[in-house]
Amino acid sequence: MIELNYEIKRDEKDETKIYSPDTPFRKFNNLVKIEGPNSIGKSTILHLIGLGFYGLKKEGVHKALIKKMNHLLHSERNKIMFNVTITDGNLKLVCKKEDPNTTDIKVYQEINGKKENLSQERFEQEYNLIYDIPNDPTERLKQAPTEIQEAQTRYGNKVGQLREYVNTLITQVRNQKNPAAIKDQTEKVDTLTKNLDGLNKELPDLITRLDLLKKHHYTTRYNYYKTKQEEIDKTVDDLKKQKSKIKRGAEKRSKEYVQDMSELTQILDISKARFDKLTGLLRNLISIKKYMIHLEIFEKINIYDVTRTLILDKNLANGLSTFNVALDELYKKQVDEEKVKESKLYESLIATLQDYSESSIRLPGLKSSISEFITALKKMNEQNKKVVILADNISNSKTLIEDLDKDVSAINSILPKLRKSREAPGNKTEEYSEDEELLKKLVDEKKVIDAKLERYKSEYTLLGKPNTEEAISLIQGVLSCYKSYSEDELDEEINRLTTSISQKTRSQSYTDELLKKEKENLKRMNEAKPHKYYEYLDKLLNIEQVTKTLQSRLLSEFSDYIYKLNSGSVNIAKVSAKEKRYYDEIFDYIGKRIDIVTHINKDYKVKKVDLINEVIITKEGKEISFSDMGTGQSQSAYFKNKLSVPRSDKRKIIALFDEVAMMDKKSLQPILDRIKELHKEKRLLAGIIIKYNDELKIEEF
Repeated sequence: MIELNYEIKRDEKDETKIYSPDTPFRKFNNLVKIEGPNSIGKSTILHLIGLGFYGLKKEGVHKALIKKMNHLLHSERNKIMFNVTITDGNLKLVCKKEDPNTTDIKVYQEINGKKENLSQERFEQEYNLIYDIPNDPTERLKQAPTEIQEAQTRYGNKVGQLREYVNTLITQVRNQKNPAAIKDQTEKVDTLTKNLDGLNKELPDLITRLDLLKKHHYTTRYNYYKTKQEEIDKTVDDLKKQKSKIKRGAEKRSKEYVQDMSELTQILDISKARFDKLTGLLRNLISIKKYMIHLEIFEKINIYDVTRTLILDKNLANGLSTFNVALDELYKKQVDEEKVKESKLYESLIATLQDYSESSIRLPGLKSSISEFITALKKMNEQNKKVVILADNISNSKTLIEDLDKDVSAINSILPKLRKSREAPGNKTEEYSEDEELLKKLVDEKKVIDAKLERYKSEYTLLGKPNTEEAISLIQGVLSCYKSYSEDELDEEINRLTTSISQKTRSQSYTDELLKKEKENLKRMNEAKPHKYYEYLDKLLNIEQVTKTLQSRLLSEFSDYIYKLNSGSVNIAKVSAKEKRYYDEIFDYIGKRIDIVTHINKDYKVKKVDLINEVIITKEGKEISFSDMGTGQSQSAYFKNKLSVPRSDKRKIIALFDEVAMMDKKSLQPILDRIKELHKEKRLLAGIIIKYNDELKIEEF
């Protein structure tokens, strides 16, 4: 039974009128067809029921009906109150608007006397309001996918809710006693314990190595630069004394001499840089006594002295030749070329794989991840580090010797011209002092040495000024692996060790804390009881994957297809086979919903409704164009589609159809039959059809 009462107070300017329902409209059956003249309140009944049960916010309601309901509720001319009650057995559904000055509408249901207020969301979970008029039915038949879109969204959300529930179960299963999870957790604890033990063992060794390396390096460099400073100070003092003794200042030189001397000085500047770099390398490479004597002599060479004497120290060329031989002997004796090749291969592999270190890809034949493989390669390459550095430093030293040999040739080619122009009489117009120029070079060199000495003295002092002999001898014992390292390489190694110790100390602390937590987790897992669904974990995981895929298809992939169908942008020749299959299924589904269509006084069983080509295809193979259908026939097809709600949709239907005047008895009968069928199946709560007639008729069906 449907009970309805309302009061509409309407300002009509010349008067204010109050409208309320006539007696026949106050109470009628749940399934009813109302016919009557215009302006007697037939449509008002549907407007108020639609308005009361959230019709303004319902997708798919025709815009003309939205406009009517909006006018009733929001127009300043109207002040309305209403009460609608739909009763079916022990169910009572009510909507009421009690205050004419607000837009508030109360909606609730009573089941066996128990009242529950219904929000829009809650209402739409329980009820399906179908409120429509058959305006332009063939065109609106093409909008049928909109309802399918709503269903897809609704089911997509339900699948999402199922997925959330399954995920909750999976979490619960994993958090309760789970032998497989306990095994994994035990392995995790064992791995962390092993890592922590490794760090606890490795860190003291690294700290000891760093301390010894600092002791050796800073003491050795401090003493070396202290000696160099003393030597250069003595050279400067000797040069100043000699200059003072002979009281010689700037002399007149020829323009050619000054130009040649400038060229020589430029070569010497480059040679000096190469010489210093070479002696630094040789100091760490040469350990054989016979070559050590040559190195001591070689290191004392003053490259710039040639500007005063115009004679290049022969020990330079002799030393270069001697050390070239010594380096060849050293390479042959200590460099394993296979290890050098192996190291280059590892470095190449590491560089190539580094960009994929975060990838989960596993290389064929390897059980480890790419990240783990890179770590293993680095560890293996660490064993080759000593021989690679030795090979590189020998190679760099030989390159410097080759360059210095060329410098010697260039210097010796300039010296005869300088000697000749210095001794030649006349044409000496430029003031030039070889002693002054040499002093400048020595002063610049001294600044560099002083800066380095200051740095190493500070580090040496912080270490407590270790015993020099003991510190230097470390390179022959526990630090022998660093014997071939240059000064810069030892500085880099100290920085690397310092950084490594800092990182491993943090890792030690983090691993220790994490291990404590994971041990607690393992203890909790061992003490927990197994979950009742533990044996079904694999099935739950499979369901989670299936629901994830299904949710994505319903809410994303299929939603895109529906959008294209509604917007008329489908080019069937260019769509994928998967998309085409989807459209075919949609067309078959709409065909099943309509079931039978009447065309030119004959009924046809519908196979599919092709919304792209706008034709209805019958079981007999007939194709009926939308444009060829009569108005009443197309209205009938449209309403049948609206009422063909899938059985999986358990919501109770409230069907309201207005303005069906163009439908004759034959076109209307399938709609009435469908409404009765739905009510018999207890799937429909109310069905009201409004039709024009000169006389008022209210028929139950």
